[in-house]
Amino acid sequence: MLSSDIRKGVPQATRSHQLAFLSCLALCIFLVNHAALKPSGEGGTLDSEDIGLVHEVLYSAENDTMSGPDLTKLNLTAATGSVERLYRSAKLQLLREENEWKNSLILPRSTRSLPSFVQSWLRNFVCAVALYLGLGTLWAYYIYVVFGAELFGSKKPGFWDMLEQIKVSMAALPLYSMLPALSEWMVEQGWTKAYPRLGEYGLTIYALQFIVYIAGVELGVYWMHRSLHYGPLYK
Repeated sequence: MLSSDIRKGVPQATRSHQLAFLSCLALCIFLVNHAALKPSGEGGTLDSEDIGLVHEVLYSAENDTMSGPDLTKLNLTAATGSVERLYRSAKLQLLREENEWKNSLILPRSTRSLPSFVQSWLRNFVCAVALYLGLGTLWAYYIYVVFGAELFGSKKPGFWDMLEQIKVSMAALPLYSMLPALSEWMVEQGWTKAYPRLGEYGLTIYALQFIVYIAGVELGVYWMHRSLHYGPLYK
């Protein structure tokens, strides 16, 4: 009875997982369509509005066409706006340069002409494969070979069972490695409050944010995994 229930449940669970995978893939493709085709150097310089505003202030001050509070107000407004734009532009440039540096550590020079999103995706994929196969192989050796008899006894998974799990994991890595690439692209667009240097916030706030982030990620992954075994969602 139990085995028949399992056989009935597996295809349903597989279909639900496939649907979730395809939904995530569709969302990623939509975002990639916008991100990957955008030149990597855009968004880091002053636009025509910034330049025009600065020119207006300089012209007014040089020709004395404005005076008193009006000139002071315009100067302060223009200066504040320009400084904010310059700071934002410089901050995003630092974030882009940091991503380019990380890409250069992993990828060959022949990939430099690719859009920054694609480079980031490739870099994350290469690192994910190396991390999975490297640490996974080391872990499998100790857990199954060195301590296999003590931990599993006669229930140790077979070679083909482990190979099937490796195939599933390798098939998922391209999508999983796309998520941090999308995150980096969003940061480069200025959609987040990410900061390029630790000195902007201080070590205390950084440590607190790190703890909150790790706790959130670990809890999120745990409950996401638990939800896959919850009856209504599993079926």
